[in-house]
Amino acid sequence: MTLYVAFLRGINVGGRNLLKMQDVRQRFTDLGFANVSSYKASGNILFETEMKPDDVVNSIKRALYRLSGRELEVFIRTSSQIREIVDLDPFKGRNADLRKLFVTFIPNNQTKEVNLPIWSRNRDVEIFLVRSGEVFSQTFLHKERYGAPNKLIENEFNLPATTRNWNTIKGIHEKVIPNYT
Repeated sequence: MTLYVAFLRGINVGGRNLLKMQDVRQRFTDLGFANVSSYKASGNILFETEMKPDDVVNSIKRALYRLSGRELEVFIRTSSQIREIVDLDPFKGRNADLRKLFVTFIPNNQTKEVNLPIWSRNRDVEIFLVRSGEVFSQTFLHKERYGAPNKLIENEFNLPATTRNWNTIKGIHEKVIPNYT
């Protein structure tokens, strides 16, 4: 069995698109996935299955549509891929609050050649690293607010995306992933 982490786009953010994680976990269990759990309430679901990745994503999307009535984007990574991201240590040397450092998931193998860094118009988001399936960024204070990388990345790459702060990625890795890899 392979351990996956599903990152669901745009649920339980700012009080919008609310889905109870208990209901989401139940849908994953109903799909036949094993050892289903969630990390935080922002759409991070861990589970095991022998299904192929494309089949996993399609099954999850159908189940979440039945639950929410909306098409939701789903990005999955294996425990090994999460470990690779953490081992990459993309934020090494950056002097920042870990909540202001972000990993954005985009469809695998769908990145375009870009000249880095990419800055938002207000210079409150800097994209400094792009790999197949992930974009790494840092946010900065502008007019008493920090930038939001997800919209910039979706616009820049013309792809759906979902973003997690570095604390969340490290938390998934440190508290859950080591048990499976």
